[in-house]
Amino acid sequence: MRWRPLINTGTTIATFPMVFVLDNAQSRDTSADAITAELAEIRESADTIEELTQPSAAAISARRRKLLVLRNVGARMASDDVGQCGFGQDLRDAGFEVSERDVEGARDFESIIGEMAGSHDAVVVGGGDGSIRAAVAPALGADIPMCVWPLGTANDFARSLGIETKEDCIAALQRWSERRVDVAQANGLYFLNNASVGLPAEAASLLTREAKRRFGIFATIAVMPRLWGSARIMELTIETDDRAIGCRSIAVLAGNGRCEGGFPVRYLGLADGRLHLLICRARTRWAIVPILVDVALRRVPASGRIEQASVQRAVIRTLRPRRVALDGDVLTQTPVTIQMHHAALRVLV
Repeated sequence: MRWRPLINTGTTIATFPMVFVLDNAQSRDTSADAITAELAEIRESADTIEELTQPSAAAISARRRKLLVLRNVGARMASDDVGQCGFGQDLRDAGFEVSERDVEGARDFESIIGEMAGSHDAVVVGGGDGSIRAAVAPALGADIPMCVWPLGTANDFARSLGIETKEDCIAALQRWSERRVDVAQANGLYFLNNASVGLPAEAASLLTREAKRRFGIFATIAVMPRLWGSARIMELTIETDDRAIGCRSIAVLAGNGRCEGGFPVRYLGLADGRLHLLICRARTRWAIVPILVDVALRRVPASGRIEQASVQRAVIRTLRPRRVALDGDVLTQTPVTIQMHHAALRVLV
């Protein structure tokens, strides 16, 4: 049996390398697992340190954004607590860099925005609908987004965007959610809410700055006796994209958005690319009364006294020149050519 010791010796010799290889492999697996766990722990610690030592991306963006804040000192609420409330400091506390300027008219908006827009990320317009309208042309020219700080009498455009207070404005800036809305032109002049001929334009001509300050949103009611005396039925024609309309009317509105009546006013569909015409047909001044009732009760869509049309362009002609009001200010007269610019203005909401 000489061969049995030889077999046992060979088996023993072969076993040692196998045990070594298996043990070595197990050691490597154990080491790899340990290293993996250690790396995971290091990464977790690094992430924790980064969170503690670095601000969020939103905070960085807010701190780096520069705002040009323009306050119309002639706006109705510019001189009361709303307009004198440390708005600029509120924005700085929110992390923005702020440049503040007081303006007094359309030329100030044009010159300041034209000069300073290139070094700012957005312009904040403090005022009413007239102030915002005055800022449209320079904002379009500079291709800079606009946010509204409502300080006017009606603030229809701000309300249509869902911005009714200073806090709403700050929240919109913090969200920095940009939206494009339509703007329209009447005889080359921009407007955001509506262009009107007839009764609304006559009312606008009677509304002085003092009346707006004194009576606020009820200023139109205050001038109603004088307005009734000056109300006239108009013979007019309206040329649209595909037809011509001839009628007798007490008022025509071309809205940048759908006005369904009610109080306060709000416009819907600010980015649908359409002009929304409201033609108030009337043969006598007394027809004003049921029309006003329909408007006040938000019955414009169903009113048989108010004809509606959705167009991209309209030309309104009257037998003699009539005033044309743009966003509540009389700025031109008939004949008036009104056209739409779809999604032209950048706004923050």
